[in-house]
Amino acid sequence: MIERADLEQALKKARKILGVLEEQAAGYSSLTIPAHLKVELDDKREEVANLEKQLSDSGKRFPRIQGLTLLGEKIAQGAFREYLSSEKLPYYSRSAHLSIDPAPENVAIPDEVALLQRLDSRDLTGLIITGSGGFGKTRLMLEIGRLALADNWLVFRVRERLKADGIYQLAETIEPSQKVLLLIDYVETQQDFAELLETMNELNEDEDFQFKYIANCRTTHYPSIRDIYKHQQVDLSPDKALDWFKRYRRETVRHILQGSGLGATDDYLLLCRDTPILAVFLAYLHSCERNADLASLVGEYSFGQWLIKRIRLSFQTPQIEKKLAFLIAQFPLNDAVAETIYRGDYHQLFNNLANDGWIEQEELSMDLSVDCTWVTIHDVLADQILTHYLESNSKTTELFVCELLEFAVQVGSLRSTLYTLQRLIGLPQLNRLDWLKILNQQMLRTPLTWKETRDVLIRNSLLSSIQTLSLLDRHEPVWEGIETEIDFQNSLAWNIRQYLSETGSHSDNSISITLTKWIEKSIPQISRTNLLLNWGLKLCPEIVQEAALNWITIYPRKFQTHYLLVAWLESDLPSEAISFAVQQWCDQFPLDDHLSFVYKSWLDAGGDKEWIQSHLSDWLSLHATALEARFVYKSWLDAGGGKERIQSHLFDWLSLYATTLETSFVYQSWLDAGGDKERIQSHLFDWLSLHATASESQFVYQSWLDVRGDKERIQSHLFDWLSLHATALEAQFVYKSWLDAGGDKERIQSHLFDWLSLYATALEADFVYKSWLDAGGDLQLIRSPLIQWLEQNQDYAEIDYICNAWLKAGGEFEIVREAAINWFNRNWQNENATFLMQSLLRERSLPFETLTCTLKWCQKFPNNQSSLYQFNHLGSRLFQDELAEDVYSAAEAILTLLIDRRDLLERVQAQIYRTFSFVIAARSLQTESFQDKVDNLFIQWLKNPISFGNLNTHPNNQRQPYFKRFINLIVLKKLDIEQDRDCLERFLKWINLWESNNKESIRKSLDYLKDNYPDPDLWQIVQFESES
Repeated sequence: MIERADLEQALKKARKILGVLEEQAAGYSSLTIPAHLKVELDDKREEVANLEKQLSDSGKRFPRIQGLTLLGEKIAQGAFREYLSSEKLPYYSRSAHLSIDPAPENVAIPDEVALLQRLDSRDLTGLIITGSGGFGKTRLMLEIGRLALADNWLVFRVRERLKADGIYQLAETIEPSQKVLLLIDYVETQQDFAELLETMNELNEDEDFQFKYIANCRTTHYPSIRDIYKHQQVDLSPDKALDWFKRYRRETVRHILQGSGLGATDDYLLLCRDTPILAVFLAYLHSCERNADLASLVGEYSFGQWLIKRIRLSFQTPQIEKKLAFLIAQFPLNDAVAETIYRGDYHQLFNNLANDGWIEQEELSMDLSVDCTWVTIHDVLADQILTHYLESNSKTTELFVCELLEFAVQVGSLRSTLYTLQRLIGLPQLNRLDWLKILNQQMLRTPLTWKETRDVLIRNSLLSSIQTLSLLDRHEPVWEGIETEIDFQNSLAWNIRQYLSETGSHSDNSISITLTKWIEKSIPQISRTNLLLNWGLKLCPEIVQEAALNWITIYPRKFQTHYLLVAWLESDLPSEAISFAVQQWCDQFPLDDHLSFVYKSWLDAGGDKEWIQSHLSDWLSLHATALEARFVYKSWLDAGGGKERIQSHLFDWLSLYATTLETSFVYQSWLDAGGDKERIQSHLFDWLSLHATASESQFVYQSWLDVRGDKERIQSHLFDWLSLHATALEAQFVYKSWLDAGGDKERIQSHLFDWLSLYATALEADFVYKSWLDAGGDLQLIRSPLIQWLEQNQDYAEIDYICNAWLKAGGEFEIVREAAINWFNRNWQNENATFLMQSLLRERSLPFETLTCTLKWCQKFPNNQSSLYQFNHLGSRLFQDELAEDVYSAAEAILTLLIDRRDLLERVQAQIYRTFSFVIAARSLQTESFQDKVDNLFIQWLKNPISFGNLNTHPNNQRQPYFKRFINLIVLKKLDIEQDRDCLERFLKWINLWESNNKESIRKSLDYLKDNYPDPDLWQIVQFESES
């Protein structure tokens, strides 16, 4: 018996030779191909088909699983479909065409081998091939499947409804290391597709199985499934390579026609219109020797028109278009529905379509208990019939659709009819209909029938996601219990994502209310996947938080839990609540590349770096140079993580991605974190040489300038950037950094004022105004726009920066008076208010409220080094009687912290003298309620050995009230001549240093002391010039 490994090797070799022969044959027509080459080609095709069958048969040790058929296993099907999937039908590969027609520049077009290799990635479960009908989606899927089969994969076709149980059943019979590929044709018709994929992902992620899939669908259907987790789209008509794929399809058509023996004549090429399936149909007619049909096709406007004409020949009446369109839209049909239709008015039409081979009956599996299905020979040919009818009767399209849906409800083919309409939604006649109105009306009439197809409604291409949500607000009988279905839960999650991506475009919150309502209903039913919890956290965290935490607590080591951890952290929920799960997930998947997302979110949320740093080193040792590692480097640096822990890995990463566009964020974070400029500057300059004018460059310019990098090295790039982005809102940061770094104002002046002409009153303009003022820019140039800005943003919480910058630059106080005073009066409890307060106190005419707020600030922040200066800056305004309480309270708060200290600097002592001169002289503080308090403070300072020394005799401090207070303290016996002699002598020596005219002002007071408190040695310390 031949071993499976030998079969795989033989098949691989045979397919390689077949590929070479097909490339040689592509250069000939059916008439000119050498006979020996034709014989070799036919023999090799037959050999490949036999080897594939043997390989498939060798895998039949697996139990029969409902919905799965091994690739190569023969299933009874109609003649055309059997011809379509036949190995003898020539295949023109991508690799063959790429060898003669390379992919456009900067566009990747992978060949079949490369597409299969994509499935080796853990981050990918499947490929979804998309394209218009007849473009070769199914054939490409099968060819990749055959490559996989030759590479020791187990390859199955999904030919009917496959449920999750089938995947579990298969998993029980294979080793986890065995690669399994499922080929899913017409994914639009797979009712359990979402649950199927969840099962595959769960087995792959948590038990290390290797389940993969390749599916296909029409381009019009893809938007309704593009949210599917862990897949890549393989688009057969991408915008960036439309011409290449058109040429590829044209060559494919030519290859099919030549290989069939028809020849690629101009008539046939024109008829096929670069659609491979139409070439296959022509080849099929040729192989069946239906030459009359072939002859009648030539010269027709379209296949649809020819089909209708051809079908008319079987009927006595020519008016069958509507009936034919009605019937063809119902396929595929199970036996029961087919029987219902057959017994009705469509008996003859059904009969003739079957007899002429336009519809066929096929078995979906070897299980005889499973019904057969009636299908059209290909949906493209069916679509041609419908398209021709709709184009010919465009004015009654809505009536036709409504009648069609009513008929489908009546016979039981609603699901198939909805699939048909979705395939054709690109037609203008269908696209312009009000589908929301039509579906609402139909669902109201027969809700229970529509309930059976609600899985189609929640993922459909007839409605936008918002319109689908609108349906959910009505038709309660249709939706009853749908919250228990995984596909609905995942669809709801996708709708949330759509809604959040369009935030700002919705005029009301009705959609949000609908989403929230269904989230609340679905949360108790969630068991298999956390996708809805993930997106629910982002929409309404307060509702989803408890359920999300419950999932995290139960499944901390489940792979998909990390998506929920990331959503939790990005929703600003407390990181401590899930720290245990973050730790456990990191323990479970310590080297998984998805850790980059967990690390990033944890760090960005302010999570403790210590929790992850032990794993981080091991992870970086494996993934240091992966492109995704940029998220980790950025977040680690932004979170204040040690640069030395990652820098060697980061430099290795830069050696690979130094000029990649996204690297801008790594440069920014490294510089912002204080990283060595010299270590990255060569890479950074290389990056700028490629991306100087890219929008992302702003971050690089900003960070480089902020760390005082060499302006000359980047200025030419920066000016190029400004020439394109001068008036972009984000240019504000570039202007700010350039000015703050001392850049030439004149070089950016014209750009800056162009920017201001658009954003003069925008809140973000504050950076530009402040930096311009701080850099010494011309005040008059911004005077007018600044006035507008102040009027527009008078309640801005940080308006003080602008006011302060204006005043420091010498601007008129009146320009900012109202804004500055209002801000200070509102924000005096903020310690940083001192900066604006300092500028305000230079102005004499301040409101009483502002003076009060200043004194209250001094009381609140006496430790602030500027509080003493700010108090004294009030000057004579301290003498206002209404301020007495606040003046004393502020003075007491400040002085209490200073007057006992013996380490005060001279300038601080000078300010203390000035403060005492105010509080001693203030009449409002000479009342009974304040006098003792002031005296106690003064005595406390007087007894400090450093007070009233030789260095503090500035004329401003030589004030008569000082001496009068001194006398009162002696008279009131608060100071004793003998016991306090040291401080009295020091004070008198300080008086003796006064200027003569100031000293003369206290002569009479001193005489009073001499007369009443005789002590010649003490009082003679003070000498007057006249006595000298």
